[in-house]
Amino acid sequence: MGRLAEDFHANDPKQMHSTILSKRVAKLKSTDFMQKGDKNMNILLERYRQAALEEGREEGSEKLAQLMGILAESGRLEDIKKASRDKRYRKKLFRELNLM
Repeated sequence: MGRLAEDFHANDPKQMHSTILSKRVAKLKSTDFMQKGDKNMNILLERYRQAALEEGREEGSEKLAQLMGILAESGRLEDIKKASRDKRYRKKLFRELNLM
């Protein structure tokens, strides 16, 4: 049992007593294996990022539609025109109508 404990604390797979454990650790530490892991992680992170962007776009679109609907129902056509061109004014209207 003492040799196994030493193997778990060894940084270099070549210093391990267990051949099986040594080979497995060497494979896990290999550049090729790490690069594949990095590539897979990058792909996964990109998928999450894309999903988050899409969700943000949908939420923004819904909020904008809600703003335009409220303004149209209130007859505030000039505000609709200005909000379509002016980002700061749009934010002001979102705050004014408690849509943030």
